[in-house]
Amino acid sequence: SGAVSLIDSTVTGCSAGYDGGVVYAWNSESLSIAGVDFVNNRAGESGSVLYLRDLEQRSSISDASLTGNNGITIQTVISPIDWDCR
Repeated sequence: SGAVSLIDSTVTGCSAGYDGGVVYAWNSESLSIAGVDFVNNRAGESGSVLYLRDLEQRSSISDASLTGNNGITIQTVISPIDWDCR
């Protein structure tokens, strides 16, 4: 699939029964997150905020905050990521 972008947002109370409470990306081009607050998100297994697998390009997270999310917040599998969180 294509690229995924989240910009200047607050994401609260998202959930998934298994992986990726907010974003589940598999075989996508890339993920770009800038200026996003992730608050109280959940996943049954892994990646209460992000689950990234086999992304085609390096992804980036900048100026993001992660608060009150359960378990493993970001799960990556063969998906390099650059980040600068607050």
